[in-house]
Amino acid sequence: MSAVLWAAMIAWLGAGVLPYLIVQAVVGFSLLEIVNYMEHYGMLRQRVGAPGRRRYERVDPSHSWNSNNIATNVLLYHLQRHSDHHANPTRRYQALRDFERSPVLPTGYAGMILLALIPPVWRRVMDPRVIAHFDGDPTRANIQPGRRDRLLARYGTVATAPQRHVTDSRGDATAGGMCPGCGYVYDERRGDVREGFPAGTPWSAIPDSWCCPDCGVRDKVDFVAQS
Repeated sequence: MSAVLWAAMIAWLGAGVLPYLIVQAVVGFSLLEIVNYMEHYGMLRQRVGAPGRRRYERVDPSHSWNSNNIATNVLLYHLQRHSDHHANPTRRYQALRDFERSPVLPTGYAGMILLALIPPVWRRVMDPRVIAHFDGDPTRANIQPGRRDRLLARYGTVATAPQRHVTDSRGDATAGGMCPGCGYVYDERRGDVREGFPAGTPWSAIPDSWCCPDCGVRDKVDFVAQS
């Protein structure tokens, strides 16, 4: 689509418009990457589970930065409630929520974009907030390898919580399980031919790495018993 638009603009306005198209493209992808950077700065999902069943913990509202700035909300249609978007990707933008456990940016997106353009200032503002979000334990944060030793020396380390195990909350119940994100239901009696599971395929025979075919977000171990 972009190539068609560019071709149409050049055909209409001539080759002289090409530098302007290039500039707007650079500005566009730069803004996209800056926003992506600041929404996830320092965030890291932990590896959980018993030996042999290790995986990254499920995405929840604590894994990305939020902002409740009014101007950002009006201009960007709840984009700043990024945590809920990640944890519940099928939720419409009008209904995205804020959560107490979500880390919060100190100002709106316009101000944070300007900060991100000046890395030393950005780190001075954001690094303490990242450490505070992880209860003072920098080893739980996503740290640039070249800065890791320096940050650990500055902030130290604290005792971490015991490793959590991911468990299958459904076991082998024949009633089927439901994706907590989108509501998809797996029924052992029907199976799911689209996924290669014929009727009668027991829940225990489905790989732990299998994810919901409708939303593509929740894994097998995230499914809950049907009420």
